[in-house]
Amino acid sequence: MANWKWMDFKYLDAVNQLADAAHPTLHESPQVIMDKFTAAPETCFVLLEDETVYGYGIAHPWRVGNVPGLDKDFGRIPSSPDCLHVHDIVVAESSKRQGYATWLIKHYLSLAKTFWFPEVTLVSVYGTDALWSKFGFETIDEVDVSEYGPTAKYMIARVRNGNTF
Repeated sequence: MANWKWMDFKYLDAVNQLADAAHPTLHESPQVIMDKFTAAPETCFVLLEDETVYGYGIAHPWRVGNVPGLDKDFGRIPSSPDCLHVHDIVVAESSKRQGYATWLIKHYLSLAKTFWFPEVTLVSVYGTDALWSKFGFETIDEVDVSEYGPTAKYMIARVRNGNTF
């Protein structure tokens, strides 16, 4: 059975392969993915079984309403972050529908509380906003996410006491 573990540099090639397969029209270079991992390793995970990567999650502290550019130089974490931004969660097709993504989403909501962030943000792509809304995320139309494709939506969940409200 696979389990979520903290990401390590040795898994970045596998993460990039999963990212390319999951997002053929939203490509990000291996350098951008590595930069996000390097900036916030405590919020980056791999779904691992016997050293095989079946998924990943990348998140980092950020600013509400400020969306990291797609495949752009990441730079560094803002000096006054006010949210946890979930950049991506991918689970390989062979491991879907086993609760792995659900566990990681709930973990990110919990981590936001741990880091004293009142909100978790993300850009929903491919029409996944219905999934995210099940976890308390709401669409914010005022934030431009058009570079993420025609179905992209900026979403936010407010957290309090480890739960959305």
